[in-house]
Amino acid sequence: YKDIAQPGDWSLALWRIANTLIGAVLALAAIHLILPRWEREQLPARLAASLRCNAQFVSEVLDRVLEAPRTSTGPPTTPAAVRLAMGNAQVSIQRYLSEKASHRPMALPLMAFLLHSQRLIDALLVLGSGARQFDGSPAPVSVRPLRDQMLTTLTALASALERGEPTGPLPDLRRPELADDLLQQ
Repeated sequence: YKDIAQPGDWSLALWRIANTLIGAVLALAAIHLILPRWEREQLPARLAASLRCNAQFVSEVLDRVLEAPRTSTGPPTTPAAVRLAMGNAQVSIQRYLSEKASHRPMALPLMAFLLHSQRLIDALLVLGSGARQFDGSPAPVSVRPLRDQMLTTLTALASALERGEPTGPLPDLRRPELADDLLQQ
């Protein structure tokens, strides 16, 4: 051991720094060359999982709206699975966009996906919290086809993402009579 007053030279410290840098370079090379796990391969599955959780939430809320006597009290809460799937999708999108510069043109559609998914969840929370709380009458008959079309659409989008194929034609959910029926509740 050296005396504290005379610590010696920096040769040992420099060797340790060099070995640490070599180890870091080898670890990065192993991650990117030997065991790559690119986000472009993970993103479709995470987006599909988010769509499937949203479909489950659509089913829960619209089933609640469709029940004739209101048995549940209070507004619905966003299930933990939906929040987790949305968070995973958001993180996956951020990683995907940071992987390569060529992914950046996909930023707008991916952010639109997140925005509209969140809007759907917010609309379901509002719909579930205020549905028929005054008179207890059953929901309009047209809500059931809307529920079925939304579930079909979300499931079809999730399946297409997982398979990596384009979707077929999707139903038009912008029917004015559905909105009128929901607003008259």
